Amino acid sequence: MDKRFILSLYRSYFKTCEFLKISARNLTLLKQPPIQEIGAMEKGLKFMMLTKRKTKFWSMVGILLIPLSLVAKPKGTDFSPDAATFSHPSVDNMIIIVDDQQAIINWYNFSIDSNEVVTFIQPDENSAVLNRVFSKEPSKLLGTLEANGKIYLINPNGIFIGNGALIDTNAFIASTLDVLESEFIKGGDIRFRGNSENKIVNLGTIRASGGDIALIGRYVENHGKLIAPNGMVALAVGKEILLKPNEKERVHICALSQNVSQKGTGIIQKGDIEALKIRLLADGNPYKLAIKHKGKLDALTTTTQNGEIYLVAEKGIVEVTGEVHAPGGEIHILGEKVALLENGFLDISSDPGGGEILFGGSFKGKNPDILNSEYSYVDKNATINVSSLVNGNAGQAIVWSDGLTSFHGVIIARGGDEGGNGGLVEISGKSRLNMTGTTDRTAPKGTPGELLTDPSTIIIKKGSLSSIDTSYIHGTYYPIKGKSILDETTLLAQLNSGPVTVTTSSTFDGEGDIIIDTNLDSTSSGGGYGTGHKLTFIADRDIHVRGNIQNSGRGDIVFNAGRDLRIDGTDRVARVGTQLGNTEIDVGRNLLLLGGAKGQAQIGFDNGFIKSNIHLKVGNDLILQSLGNFTLIGHTNTTPTSTGMDFQGNIRINHLGRNLVLLAGEGSHQFAQIGHAPHQVETHSYTSDVNASGDIHIPSIGGFVKLAAGKDKAGCYALIGHGGKQRSHNDSYQGNFIVHSDKDIQVYGGENSTPNNFAGIGFAQDFDGSATHVFHSDHISVKAKEGIYLNAGYGTNPAFIGAYTGNTPGTMDCSLHQLEVSSGTGIFLTANPNPKAMGNSVIGITGINGPAIANISIDANETLLLQGANQSSSTIVNYIGGSTEPGSIQIAANDFIVEGSDTNAYVSGFGPLSITTSNDLLLKKKVWIENKGGALTIASLGNIKMDPKSSIANLTKDPLSLSVSFHENEPRGQLIMEKGANLEGSNVTLYLTSKMDHTFAMAPHYTLVSDEVIPLVLNEEVKIVLPPEVPRTIFYKDKEFAYQNIQRSQLLVSGMLTAFHPMNEYLGWIERFQVAEKRNDQLYFQRMRSLSFNDPKNENIITFPKRVYAN
Repeated sequence: MDKRFILSLYRSYFKTCEFLKISARNLTLLKQPPIQEIGAMEKGLKFMMLTKRKTKFWSMVGILLIPLSLVAKPKGTDFSPDAATFSHPSVDNMIIIVDDQQAIINWYNFSIDSNEVVTFIQPDENSAVLNRVFSKEPSKLLGTLEANGKIYLINPNGIFIGNGALIDTNAFIASTLDVLESEFIKGGDIRFRGNSENKIVNLGTIRASGGDIALIGRYVENHGKLIAPNGMVALAVGKEILLKPNEKERVHICALSQNVSQKGTGIIQKGDIEALKIRLLADGNPYKLAIKHKGKLDALTTTTQNGEIYLVAEKGIVEVTGEVHAPGGEIHILGEKVALLENGFLDISSDPGGGEILFGGSFKGKNPDILNSEYSYVDKNATINVSSLVNGNAGQAIVWSDGLTSFHGVIIARGGDEGGNGGLVEISGKSRLNMTGTTDRTAPKGTPGELLTDPSTIIIKKGSLSSIDTSYIHGTYYPIKGKSILDETTLLAQLNSGPVTVTTSSTFDGEGDIIIDTNLDSTSSGGGYGTGHKLTFIADRDIHVRGNIQNSGRGDIVFNAGRDLRIDGTDRVARVGTQLGNTEIDVGRNLLLLGGAKGQAQIGFDNGFIKSNIHLKVGNDLILQSLGNFTLIGHTNTTPTSTGMDFQGNIRINHLGRNLVLLAGEGSHQFAQIGHAPHQVETHSYTSDVNASGDIHIPSIGGFVKLAAGKDKAGCYALIGHGGKQRSHNDSYQGNFIVHSDKDIQVYGGENSTPNNFAGIGFAQDFDGSATHVFHSDHISVKAKEGIYLNAGYGTNPAFIGAYTGNTPGTMDCSLHQLEVSSGTGIFLTANPNPKAMGNSVIGITGINGPAIANISIDANETLLLQGANQSSSTIVNYIGGSTEPGSIQIAANDFIVEGSDTNAYVSGFGPLSITTSNDLLLKKKVWIENKGGALTIASLGNIKMDPKSSIANLTKDPLSLSVSFHENEPRGQLIMEKGANLEGSNVTLYLTSKMDHTFAMAPHYTLVSDEVIPLVLNEEVKIVLPPEVPRTIFYKDKEFAYQNIQRSQLLVSGMLTAFHPMNEYLGWIERFQVAEKRNDQLYFQRMRSLSFNDPKNENIITFPKRVYAN
């Protein structure tokens, strides 16, 4: 067909159909086609408007022009005369009636002048019309577009909605990207794709009464109003975008590769958007700035659903200068870089409250479905508000980045005025954090909210933040290496509002450490540190404390280190504690306290009045080392005072994976202690008594325990327990102690003669003038699965378990109701071999001051050794002074060895004293076992062997009982007393049996006459002479009087006595006794009467057949 003919035909058609020039908000239906379209008309005149089926309107047009068969060939669609009807009520109005649920109209130009109205009438609100423009003309919508259904407008040439324009539909989707007709017809997901870089610009008003508004393209600007009260407003930019109209999240960006040129701003939002959900979404790769919001976003709330506003650019920059409101709902500002600039306002405050704001990422950046930024910036004049207005809990506000977070603004997370708690606030940079802004997490009638910070490595100090670039210029930011710095003033200001958590993670160029290089105490700026809010430090790796952290309020202090916590007094006093709250520490590896040149290293509080618990959990080693000052886990006071002091609080180390080491120093008062220490400033002119109480529980130590006192200067002690330096005041200490180790427990007294260099577990304090000290405990338990070693020090410095009452005269009131000491492989008390040493190794009470009393239970399992040397003693003692109430001592061991010279190894008791050995009891050289206030009972399954000058004595009228168990086939079960050994008592009972596990009879079976001398050993020069009036009794094991019981013990009796008389001289009647028993014709006493030389004294007491005399 001749092209000139086709063109003339088209022009004739256009003149004939001039009345069809319709504009509906700048919509021009038909105009002269471009030259390239004329070629297509050679194959059949191609109309620029096609429907899925042929329409009545186009049938009429075809009649006016040429035969229908010549012009009506559709492009990829079918025609039907019932698809749509077009009418033109007036010059400025056009009505399009569409009959199909999914209709497609291809337009040459879709524009509407300012005075024009185009109305789509569709079957229902879910019906959709796809309007596509094939020419190169942009769509200019300046008038009104109305529809009761969904309107799609596709124009790659650009879409402009002018000022004063109105689009009022059930849903409106405009795009400069193309779609597939097949996807649209299905009514499901639609993929928008294309290379068009033309813009969608809205200056007017778009309202979607029941559905969504979506502006989709490479560049989108909104300067007008977008309103979707029951749906979503989405501004989405990129090269490929997926619309899923039937899902909760309906718009999805398909990101381009990063190697594209970046130019322009993807979304510019300067207008007002109001919808149930608002989404500003961008593929950030193609843009210098992906999203820029300077207008106002309002997410509406229904009775069943809170509003949502998401501004997301996965690889781009999001800037917010305007307002974003979603009462009680959600606001997400996410991108590679996000910035809340001057006057930016994110607000979900509501009544009752709730909801969340995510700026740069999720909580701790851990939600894989939430995009994390590389840089998050909040300007000093920007605000985030998640408060409850009247009655309810506040929501949560998260400011996060995987790189640097620079926060200088304000976050408000207040609980309701009439009730409710403050909200959670996180301000974190996984790599670095710069924080100078403020938060308000208060709750007038509830609990304040928590603040969490979480950079890679952070330094808390006073002063400049110069190591971090805080500037932000239109999205251009080049992060520099360096550690995050949190100013102490900023941190304390946050604590005044509510709890604060500072965390780190080992990522990027950071190590995951927290370094506290300043003081957080009453001297700090901004009113000091005295709050009821919790302060938490959580480090992915290490925490270094090089300053004073002392909360004079009720707030807790928590430290949690993935590796080590080091509290170092090298540069300044290093203390961690709270006056009226709790201190909790959990470290994955080691906890190290170093008393340094400039001050103490302490976990605890330093003040005159303290009520605070300490809880620790240590993965590996806990080391207290005093290098220039003391180290302490507990409370004390280093400030002069004229009033009494009160320290209260338990110390619990619930788990210790490896070793516990306390090493005192070499300078004055360089002690190492777990427990409460006294006032460190001695003021004789003041009344500054100390009252300290609290339990110390260390129930699970995976390695060994080592306590080593210091040397050179006084007061270098090592102590697990309460007490400490010499005092001239009336001090009182109370508490129960548990120290349980899976390996050894080693205690070493001081290495020189200077006083108060003791080492021990329990209570200890010497006197520095006239005063009274009080030690009281209901329970002290020291257990080792391996050995326990007490090594006495030089001078008068003991190594002890129990209590040290001092070597300077004073008055002591000491009561240890239960002292338990046990081991798996033995207990070894060793004196100091230095000839001038006078320190003792002691279980129980040591010192010179009393009254003091203890109930002691010792189970060595294997060997118990008391080894004295020169003037240094090894002892087990449960009393000092004139106590009116007795205590007790119970000792169990396989072998018990008391060895020494010149009375420097001994056991001394006041109250019941019992010793049981499953093998031997050996008293070597001049040593003794004595009791001054109760029964003395010794039982051995092996031998009891006493060297010359050794002694077993009960110095009261209470019983002295010795029991040995004779073994027929072994040389065991003998009481062996060498010449010069001494057994002393006024009421001696000997239990002679071959089976110690049987119960002894309570009544005597053999009673010796008063003039007898009882030889109990084989050495003819050794004898025990008892006064005639003292009863002497030998017991059987079994209670019934029967010949079997007598026969059961005859071997033992013979073993003890046959050195003096043959067995049959005493027990020769046994054969006839057995015969008489078998006849069963005589009563017991009648049979014995006929067999005995002497008549029985009564029915239950039988005399020996012959009187016994020693040779």
